[in-house]
Amino acid sequence: MKLLIALIYILHPVLQDVHVHFREPGTKETIKTGSLAAAKGGYVNVCTMPNLNPVPSNISSLQKQLEIIKKTLYKYNSLWHYNKI
Repeated sequence: MKLLIALIYILHPVLQDVHVHFREPGTKETIKTGSLAAAKGGYVNVCTMPNLNPVPSNISSLQKQLEIIKKTLYKYNSLWHYNKI
């Protein structure tokens, strides 16, 4: 008896999420893990919420977050994405 395995892929335009909580610096999900998970789901643009510790309310705390982003962000550039179902 032969087993037939069919893989079905769905092609769709990439997505954007304007409300994500990566919370780095701080706790919970990091920029690296969050951006990787977003890319796996077909998201190429994400906007993080400012509920961080420290809050990016001044240049020095924003600069700290930008340094982390430059080092750890998973970049995914595409116009189309496919997901296996």
